[in-house]
Parts: sequence; C-alpha cells; structure tokens
Amino acid sequence: MKKGTITALTVIITGAVLTLTGCPATTVDTPSVSWSVTQDQGGITFTWDAIQDADGYIVKYNGKADTIEATSYTLTEPAAEVEIVAYAGDEESNPWVGNFAAVETQNLDWYTRADTDPTHPSGIGFKNDGSVVTISYAQGDHNAIDFVADQDNSITAIEALDADVNKQNGVAYSATFDYANMDIAPTTGYTTYEAVVQNGTFALLKDLDGQRNDNDIYAKLIVKGIDGTRWTIDITVQPIGGLRWLVK
Repeated sequence: MKKGTITALTVIITGAVLTLTGCPATTVDTPSVSWSVTQDQGGITFTWDAIQDADGYIVKYNGKADTIEATSYTLTEPAAEVEIVAYAGDEESNPWVGNFAAVETQNLDWYTRADTDPTHPSGIGFKNDGSVVTISYAQGDHNAIDFVADQDNSITAIEALDADVNKQNGVAYSATFDYANMDIAPTTGYTTYEAVVQNGTFALLKDLDGQRNDNDIYAKLIVKGIDGTRWTIDITVQPIGGLRWLVK
C-alpha cells in the first residue's frame, strides 16, 4: 500500500512539474498604444505608457523590427499593419496590432457624362470604410459624389461642375505615377481636373474644408481600359482621415 501511494504521488508531482514548465505564461504586459497622424499626413506617431520591468519595445512593420527604449515612435514608411511589443530579456509581450491598410475596389465601370444613358454612373464617391460608390451625375445626389468622369474625358472634382457642392477635392497626374508602387499619395499637385490617360495612374484627394486635417481622404486610381464612354478602373482608398498611406 505504501509503495502504491508513493508511486501515485510521484506521478501527480511529475505531471504538475510538466504543467508548470511546459507552457509558461507571458509575464510582460502588452503596451496600450494610442496614435495620431503626423502634421504632413505622411506618418503616424505611436505613444504608450511604460511597461513595468520591460527592457524596451519592438515596433514591427513590413517585415522589419525596430528595437527602442522610448515609449513613442514615429513611422514614416507606409505599412498596412504595425505591431508593437514590450520585451524583457528574451521574452516578448503579446503584440498590440494596428491596421492601416487601404481598401481596393477592382474592375469598376465608370461612364463619362457624354454617355447617352443617364442612369450610367458618371460619379464616384468615397465612403468612410474605404469603399467606393458609383452614382449617376444626371440623376444622383451631387453631394454624395466626389469625382466625375466628365464629357471632355477628364477626371473632374464635383465642385468644378456644381458650385453648390461645398468641397475642395483635387486630382493629380504624372507620367511617373505607378499604381502598384504608389504607397503614399503626393502632398501637392492637385487640380480640379486632369485629362484621362489609358493605363494612367491618378492620385485623388477628398477635401471637405480646404484645410489639412482628418477630413482629408486620399486615394489612387488606374484607368485600365477606355471603351468609348466607359472606363474600367481600379481604385484604392485610405479610410483613415488625414493619412496619405495607400498600401494594402
């Protein structure tokens, strides 16, 4: 009886040791991070309170990892996702994760105002979640439109066609723009209209008040095809107001 008791106790103790040593819990707290867009709208500043017993912090983005001791960090390289962890020795906390991805809509049909069907959408508008709506300029609410495929084959800000719409939108074009590699929208160069270009990439700015603030929504657009009055486009919109990052 005594031998059996000792053997059972040994099994229980051994199991307890395995439980304690097999999967240790993380003891470093996860940073509680807040963030704000930089004044030039090209970066994000992250801040957090110091974590007790942490040796430092690691900011992870785009396959990179920056180790710092400070409790703030400004990132100017556009990234779809950012992780921040605290560490002590070889141990890392669970990550704080921030999502800054832009939203792409592909193969959208956009018709110029020269099209004979008034129901065809000649206007596009950006929504707060980064999605895009298409609206007939002839029959739709102009206040919901941000840009128009105009009858002179230009991408035109809605307020240039309807002065009652209180917006300060802009479109920019350069032959050097590349849709796939435009990770950040330009700060300047926006006008009220630009002539459409086959395979051309355009930067778009939705601006409600003419001021640089979190009311601004940035996007990029490529005209993949032109078939008479119908354009086929891909468009990527950054839903975070005041941020020029356009990575997906």
